[in-house]
Amino acid sequence: MPVGISIGKPKFPLGYECIYLREAAPWGLREIADHDEFSERYVARLNRLGIDLFLQRFAEISAEHDGRGLCLLCFEPAGALCHRRVLASWLEEQTGQPVPELADDQLGFF
Repeated sequence: MPVGISIGKPKFPLGYECIYLREAAPWGLREIADHDEFSERYVARLNRLGIDLFLQRFAEISAEHDGRGLCLLCFEPAGALCHRRVLASWLEEQTGQPVPELADDQLGFF
C-alpha cells in the first residue's frame, strides 16, 4: 500500500490510491539546505514521536487494506538525499528490519 510521507500531494496524477502519514512529513524542515542539520532535526522529531506511534500507524494502515505491505513515498527520485531515506534508516535502527529503496522498475505493483 503506498503511504505518502510528504508535506503535500504531487501536482501530477499518481494512478493509485495513496494514504498520507502526516506524522512522517518534514513539516518546517524543508528549507534547511544542510543535509546533516536537516537529518539531525528530523531524527530528533522522529525520536520525540517514538517508534511505537509509527508501528501502530503502519499496522492500522495495513489492516485497513487487507494486510498489504507498505511502501513509503515522498516523490523524490530514487537515490536522492531526502527524508524518506532518513526515515528508512531510523526505522531500520529502531526495529532491526531492512527498509529497502525501490528502483523505478519495481514501482509497478501499486
